[in-house]
Amino acid sequence: FNAMRRHETVGAAQLRKGIARLGVLQIDSVNILVRAHYLPLFSRLGSYEPALLDVLAAAKPKRFFEYWGHEASLLPIDCQPLLRWRMARALRGQGVWRQLEPFAAEKRGEADALLARLPMGVPLFSLFAANPMLLDLVAEIIKFFESGKPPVDERETMEMFEFMDAAQRSLASDGAPVPIR
Repeated sequence: FNAMRRHETVGAAQLRKGIARLGVLQIDSVNILVRAHYLPLFSRLGSYEPALLDVLAAAKPKRFFEYWGHEASLLPIDCQPLLRWRMARALRGQGVWRQLEPFAAEKRGEADALLARLPMGVPLFSLFAANPMLLDLVAEIIKFFESGKPPVDERETMEMFEFMDAAQRSLASDGAPVPIR
């Protein structure tokens, strides 16, 4: 990566090469600075238009695919045949989170109904929903990925982080009360 001259324009070819060199690009929907999967390529290649990565992820012919390898990830399409054995096991409910196992067997119809509601060809960044009661939540998540607008106001997000920070500081102080900043 150090061979890249950072003043050059970063385009689709550089992003494709960057992901290929990384081997995997972890997808993360947490939006503090920017969604985390945009940062590795920025740090290695320099400034680029984040929407370009979204276009590459959805482009045909496919050069990348989404998969839950270790985490939700974009992987070069050349890796897909290497993971088919894991995909086949997951389809049978093997090697998946225990809570998901029923959706490969007795609750397969519910899983298929959920999948039928998802738009085809749109990168969903490894959307999982183990409970059919979460369909409304899934719809909100899809809207978030399509629009880029988080469903939770940023002030509320910061309040949650402040609360978690206070809880951590309290824990470090043997449970002593601490102010929320």
